[in-house]
Amino acid sequence: MKINGNDIKNLVTRFFYEEDELRFQIILHLGLNKSVFYQEFNDYLKYKKVFNELLSAKSENAAVVVPLFSGGEHAQDKRA
Repeated sequence: MKINGNDIKNLVTRFFYEEDELRFQIILHLGLNKSVFYQEFNDYLKYKKVFNELLSAKSENAAVVVPLFSGGEHAQDKRA
C-alpha cells in the first residue's frame, strides 16, 4: 500500500508491554476514522528513526509505502 505524505493526518504511537518487554507500534491516522498499522518495534532507537522518517515524509508530501508484513528482528506485524 502506498500513501502520500499529505494524506497522513497524524502519526500515532501505541506503547505497551508484551511479556515484560516494552513495544512501540506506529499507526498512521488518515482521517475520517481511518487508521493504518505501520510497524511494531521493541527497539526504541529503531522506532524513533522510522517515526522521524515518517514525519519528514508527511511534511514533504513524500510517498510512504506501508509494509505488507512489518516483520523483522525488531518489528512485528500484529494484525490478525
